Amino acid sequence: MPSPQGGSRDPLHSRLDALLAAALFGMSPPIAKLLLSGVDPFVLSGLLYLGGGLALYGYLGAETLFGGRARTRAPLRRRDLPWLAGAALAGGVVAPVLLFYGLRTTSAATASLLLAFEIAATTGIAAWPFREAVSRGTWRAVALMLVASALLTFNPESGWSLSLGSLLVLTAAVLWGLDNNLTRRISGRDAGHVAAAKNLAPACVTLAIALLLGRPFPAGREVGITLLLGAVSCGVGLVFYVRSLARLGAARTGALFGTAPFFGVVLASALFPARPPATLLAAFALMGIAVWVISRERPRKPPAQGTGEEHPGSQETRASADVTGSGTREARETAATGPSGRDSRAER
Repeated sequence: MPSPQGGSRDPLHSRLDALLAAALFGMSPPIAKLLLSGVDPFVLSGLLYLGGGLALYGYLGAETLFGGRARTRAPLRRRDLPWLAGAALAGGVVAPVLLFYGLRTTSAATASLLLAFEIAATTGIAAWPFREAVSRGTWRAVALMLVASALLTFNPESGWSLSLGSLLVLTAAVLWGLDNNLTRRISGRDAGHVAAAKNLAPACVTLAIALLLGRPFPAGREVGITLLLGAVSCGVGLVFYVRSLARLGAARTGALFGTAPFFGVVLASALFPARPPATLLAAFALMGIAVWVISRERPRKPPAQGTGEEHPGSQETRASADVTGSGTREARETAATGPSGRDSRAER
């Protein structure tokens, strides 16, 4: 498992973090499709995130006991809880349940590719209401994703009627886009604890709902497989993702993370071999072009000093570097809150 330290990492390592997170997350929908034959969506979601949470907290505890873990890293604070709660609710409770219900009536390849719409959602929410700088090229890529998602959402075999399963998957992608932007507000905090909390808290909520609804729990074999999948996909993958967020921002990390559906399509094709429909092939090409375009976008350079303006991501970048690196407590506090004493990340 990677060290959850955000630290001072160069852009190449940050991009690799995002791509590794994409590969680990991308494999979960096809495998979940297999598990859904014997596991309820609420139970599957809860166990998946429980596996991620237990794996992360176990690792953090072991690192603290044997490695003297990270006293210089900024812990979560009370003012971070609204961002964390919103991200956990949107991306950890509602989104996965919608995805798994959608997977019941949608092919694994189609569902995996539809999840690429998360990039468009992340970008749109980053631009509004969070006002993160988004280039024209990125908006063109988002337009391509909208067209590709429309091709996947309509069912040509039923007179081009809307597919309910595809709509559920698309809604899940939008909620994960919201999750990405909310997590960005706390990406300067300890990535390990952020990732662990975003797994364990949703798991408890979702499993409690499953118990209240009287949903059946699977046998031990399915439970073990689901917990293992969660430990790898939701646990390790989320640490990579949060580390990348701290350095690249929500829009650019979301662009690279958008390759996750392509990993999913490849795995789905191996697990469920079938001739792909023309709409899937066309959507795959459009999504591929869009991800390529958006991944080539470069961060806008901050204005020269003395203009009275600052690049939207520059405060977070400095704060992330300071709160996860070494230095005095006062220096870290100043970086996180800004000269006025208020949290610049929350204000942006």
